[in-house]
Amino acid sequence: MNLLYFNMIVVSVCGFLLIGGFSARERRWGGVAMIAGLIGLMLVIAANIRSLLGG
Repeated sequence: MNLLYFNMIVVSVCGFLLIGGFSARERRWGGVAMIAGLIGLMLVIAANIRSLLGG
């Protein structure tokens, strides 16, 4: 799988987690979903920076 397609899939899943978590923010799992989406986005950004720096 190409890195671009992998990034698109992972960012889409993280976006859905953020949207779903925000929609259900009054429930307990809403906050957990938003945090999981945010951590996923940060991991994608970190992985892309690492690959660009030659790691």
